[in-house]
Amino acid sequence: MVQSVSFEALAQLRGRLYLEERNRLVQSQPELRNSIQTYLLNDTWQLRIQAKIIQGWMAEHGFYSDIMSQLDAVDFERERKTAVGIARIWDMYALRTQRDYHEKILPLAWEVIIKFHDAWPNWKVVAFLHMIGAAPVEESIEPVLYLLEEAEDPLLKSAASQTLAKLPREAVNKRLTVLEAKHRALLRGIQETRDRFE
Repeated sequence: MVQSVSFEALAQLRGRLYLEERNRLVQSQPELRNSIQTYLLNDTWQLRIQAKIIQGWMAEHGFYSDIMSQLDAVDFERERKTAVGIARIWDMYALRTQRDYHEKILPLAWEVIIKFHDAWPNWKVVAFLHMIGAAPVEESIEPVLYLLEEAEDPLLKSAASQTLAKLPREAVNKRLTVLEAKHRALLRGIQETRDRFE
């Protein structure tokens, strides 16, 4: 398969198929390093973010694997029954992001909320939203908006909204204005269609 086709297809994949293809691409590092640069500047946010995710895995594989292992080891039921609940885990990872991880955690966090939000336990996805909110950059807006639009789980929608409020305000407001206009136009089209039925 041609590298660019593989990469563009990867941006559309989710879940297990995505994971297999991502691992394959990351293992082909020499070829990938040369081609990924063009995607980092792409006009399509999905391709740009996907390039950052792959770049992150190439540079931070050990770090990302360690974070995933730590979260896999969390005993959700035990945490849920404590006085603070699972929020203790979320706060801990937000603090670690502010203190230690900084922006290097973001590609992994974007990957989780885009690729696994409907396959993983919601508490784990929310942990990554807390990390995104603790390292607020404009690049996180599109992945978080994607989650807000795509997620069916009320907890994920609420956490995505809270995370957006922590990102650069002016950029978020600008993007929300565009999104509102798009949805108003869609609602007008829906209403016009219904009117024609009468």
